[in-house]
Amino acid sequence: MTRDPADNEGGIYPRGFTQSTDWPWPLVRSRNLVSLNYGKALLGGNRNLGAVPVYGTNGRCGWHDDALVEGPTVILGRKGQGPLGVEWCSSGCWVIDTAYYVTPRTSEIDLRYFYYVVKYVGLNHLKDGTSNPGLSRETFGDLLIPVPPIAIQHAIAELLTDLDYKIELNQKTNRSLEAIARAVFKAWFIDFLPVKAKIVGATKFQGMPRFDFERLPAELVDSDMGPVPGGWQVTPLSKLIELFGGGTPKRKVSEYWAGDIPWFSVRDAPAEGDIWVIDTTEHITQAGVDNSSAKVVRSGTTIISARGTVGRLALMGVPMALNQSCYGVQGADGAGDYFT
Repeated sequence: MTRDPADNEGGIYPRGFTQSTDWPWPLVRSRNLVSLNYGKALLGGNRNLGAVPVYGTNGRCGWHDDALVEGPTVILGRKGQGPLGVEWCSSGCWVIDTAYYVTPRTSEIDLRYFYYVVKYVGLNHLKDGTSNPGLSRETFGDLLIPVPPIAIQHAIAELLTDLDYKIELNQKTNRSLEAIARAVFKAWFIDFLPVKAKIVGATKFQGMPRFDFERLPAELVDSDMGPVPGGWQVTPLSKLIELFGGGTPKRKVSEYWAGDIPWFSVRDAPAEGDIWVIDTTEHITQAGVDNSSAKVVRSGTTIISARGTVGRLALMGVPMALNQSCYGVQGADGAGDYFT
């Protein structure tokens, strides 16, 4: 596919790229590649229990027994203050009226490749309006999409699909390991089963290294929290850690948003079985950091959600900022430079 560079004038460049980017493939307006189709309202009371997923602006929001759209398709969130979802569905699905479903307009686009491009670029920076911002078909139609030869699109889509499948398998494994870890933690550090075994004369404890077992005390002593192993202390958490908050750059200043700095909020908390976060729904610029209380924090920092859904945990896999609804955690002694 070849295009006159003049065709890009007035187009919206993919987030993180500019006119100076050296593109190996032509950029094509999305309206020339796909059509955005409105979904259809489906109230909860009108849904019948079934295996057909229902999608809305934030992603999957329920199940039904009838499909509005035959898959495969891409679902794009259409309106709302929160993040707009970008979802892939390989089978039939129902898309409600807060979202679009995508159909290709040309054989020169691989729909799965299109999904991965838009998933990476995101939609939030394309929203119009303030009270109830939304994604218009006109604005999205101006988004410039890099379009390699169809064979390369197929190869890219196949590779990323394989990686997604591997990630899904790893997540299932992680959930199983997480359940085992929770059971072990409870047995060792809440029920104190190894200490109790040592008290009655055991010389080892299944699953615990012998060296660690030998170092355990052979007694339980009273404390404010009840019996604890001898030599242990009961200490307020506030004496062990310090919490610091984040911040939100002004939404009305466009120069603060759609930058390269990941900006964590509770909606970016990992799914059950995961813990690391390497990217976020929204990104801010260095100017957004400099002109707000947001801070860029080093990788490895623990994040705790403090508002809305309270108590969600995550570890930063890369340096990122966090919003005011979350806390970051550092050691109470302040050791280490945790700000980049």
